[in-house]
Amino acid sequence: MTEVAEHLRSMDYCPRPEDLQRYGEALFSHLRRKLVRRVDLRLMRQEVAAALGLDPDAARIARRLMNVFSDNGRARLSYYNIVRRHRCAFLALERELPQLLPLYGALVEREDFPTHQWPAQALCQFLASQGVGKPAWRLLRTCSPRLLVPVRHFYWGDAGTAMLDYLNIVWMLQPQREPPTRFMWRLLSRAANPEYRFQRHLRQFLRNAEPLGHSARAFMTHPDASESDLADVLEWIEAEQPALDSQQRAAGWPWLVKRARQWLELRQKEIDAQTTTWPVPFEEWTVSEFVVRPLRSVRDLWAEARAMHHCADLFVDRCARGTVLLVSLRHKATPHRRVATALLNAQHGGWAVTQVRAAANRNPPSTARRAAERLPSLLEGLPPRVAHPTDAEALSGCSPQGLA
Repeated sequence: MTEVAEHLRSMDYCPRPEDLQRYGEALFSHLRRKLVRRVDLRLMRQEVAAALGLDPDAARIARRLMNVFSDNGRARLSYYNIVRRHRCAFLALERELPQLLPLYGALVEREDFPTHQWPAQALCQFLASQGVGKPAWRLLRTCSPRLLVPVRHFYWGDAGTAMLDYLNIVWMLQPQREPPTRFMWRLLSRAANPEYRFQRHLRQFLRNAEPLGHSARAFMTHPDASESDLADVLEWIEAEQPALDSQQRAAGWPWLVKRARQWLELRQKEIDAQTTTWPVPFEEWTVSEFVVRPLRSVRDLWAEARAMHHCADLFVDRCARGTVLLVSLRHKATPHRRVATALLNAQHGGWAVTQVRAAANRNPPSTARRAAERLPSLLEGLPPRVAHPTDAEALSGCSPQGLA
């Protein structure tokens, strides 16, 4: 990229940084395909590791940190360096409590961490000073490595801060045993998704700590409970903030599901009574293997949110004002099957795709993402309609920054 930039400048042409970035990405993509086809990557990595003289113990533990810290599935040199600096402590913890290696790696270099103590004792003391008490420590001593995996999907920034926030959420639930990963994923997806991540989540859940904790404990008594029922219960708790009495808590998971369904039926009737719609720039397009349908009413947003288990229904105000366009991507062969939801923002007289989310805020298939990214160019010449604020006076809802 540097050579290309110098060559172009010698020809009195100043390249734009974004053009150079696209060139570099395309070149690397081409090189990566050639490597995969023509090179023994496993042998190449082994030769690189041998040439660097990596400590095999530190490299092994660094890969354990990767499982929680890394979004791209690759270990970083910084993980290896952390392990090298505290090699004896990591090896001791690996023998005693290997599932806590990522937690130790995230906290060990904080200024207030007691590194002079035995690693398990240091972790226990430090977590207690941060409000994660001994009952939570007993849970950590018996947990599986899966407990900490959601951290890498729903946090950004300092790994230590993320770990402490996540552990405080787990402890807020007051579980008798390790909560299922799918419960924690679904709970955290109520606050943010893998691409739009808040630095902290605890404050999002504290107002509903008691009913959320009860739902977690009740859910664990029904391991075969469906994802749909779990999503409905969490949505009901977030919307209604119920105060459960002793009889309701004793009724367990079936009562929570029944109550959530009753609430959803009433909410559905409210939505069906809505007649609010707004103009959209097109009726329906076929893009690649997908049918793209704009969401043009309160009913459309609600149906998309219910089917995809995200908060598209909270964008009523912004859609009505014309500052946001939400579209549903569906398989061309089966248009009733929703694949992803794309969020487009009005920018500089055109549209820009800011998010593409699959069900439950998961990452969408690459084909759906590419189809959504073609929409701004197809919409050229169809400028956004930014309505006057009074157009949405009768509408309610919030204006979040993402589909979470």
